[in-house]
Amino acid sequence: MSDLEPNEPTLKFAEFYGPNILQMPLLIRADLVPASTAQIMQARLDGKLSWDTYYDSGDGIMYHPDGRVKLVHDAKPLREITYESTLHDGALVLPNDAWETLDGEVLSKEDVQKYAGRRQSESDVKLNPFWRFLSHNDQALLENTIEEIFSKVKKRHDRDDALGICVGCSQNALTMRQWCIGSGSLGYAYGSFDLDYGGRLVGVAPDVHKSTAQTDKNEITAEQ
Repeated sequence: MSDLEPNEPTLKFAEFYGPNILQMPLLIRADLVPASTAQIMQARLDGKLSWDTYYDSGDGIMYHPDGRVKLVHDAKPLREITYESTLHDGALVLPNDAWETLDGEVLSKEDVQKYAGRRQSESDVKLNPFWRFLSHNDQALLENTIEEIFSKVKKRHDRDDALGICVGCSQNALTMRQWCIGSGSLGYAYGSFDLDYGGRLVGVAPDVHKSTAQTDKNEITAEQ
C-alpha cells in the first residue's frame, strides 16, 4: 500500500496492488472505502492519479444468466470479498435474490451489444449509458474526460475513436465483477477482469467518498 496524496487530509488516495480478493480486506481494515469510477476519473484530471496506470473501483457490474447486466454504484458485495469468496471464472458468485435486492441500472443484452465492445466517437460516448454510469451522471466530468482522452488519442494515434467499454460474459449463475478504469491513451473501461488475479484498488477516506456520492443524480435512463 502506498499513499498517493499524503499532504491533503481531505483528499487521500491509497493504492492496494494485487488480487482484489486479498487486497479489499486490507483496504477496509485501513478504514478506507474503494474509490468510485468517477473519483478515479476526476483524480486523473486533477493530476492525482496517473493516466498510464489502471485502477479498480468499488463500482460493480452484475451479470444475469439471460444476458442482462445491472450497473451498481458502491457495490456492497465487492466491499465484502475475501480469499474465501466463491468465484467462478474470476467473478463473484451472488445469491439468486441479489438481482432484485441490489439497486442499479439494468441494460438488456441488446443494449450491451450496442454500447460495448468497440471504440466510439465523442458523440457516441456522451450518449453511452455505461459512461454515464461510470461518471456517476456528472456531465461535466464526462465531457472533461472525453476532451482529455480524445486529445491524447489524436496526438498519439491520429484517431477519432476511443473510450471503449469491455464487459465479460454471462454465466449459469448470477455473478459480479468490478469496474476498472484502464490505462493508456485510448481510455477503455473494463467490467471483465478477474477478482483473483492482478488488481489495483484505490482506497479513499469515507468522508470523501460520501461527499462525492451525494452529487450523484442517479439519472441513467437505460431500459429496465
